[in-house]
Amino acid sequence: MQTTNAACLGLYEKALPADLGWPQRLATAAELGFEFVEMSIDEQPTRQQRLDWDRRQRLAFIQARLDSGLTVPRKCLSAHRRDPFGSHDAATR
Repeated sequence: MQTTNAACLGLYEKALPADLGWPQRLATAAELGFEFVEMSIDEQPTRQQRLDWDRRQRLAFIQARLDSGLTVPRKCLSAHRRDPFGSHDAATR
């Protein structure tokens, strides 16, 4: 059995300007030689809205991934820092 120790090098989306759309963000990461981009779902409303993308938005994102040749294998969920799961405060829940 042959094993490989090759590591993939990716880029966290927040390392790029926030005003870039996904096609530009992925193209830039590819041009810089990265193999994937990690998506952020944080406290910002624009990033939280990704959880509610409709079919058209999801397909546009998939097409941007295909066009770039990169993957987006992970999402970093940090939105719960502001609104923690299981909060005792009813207003927070």
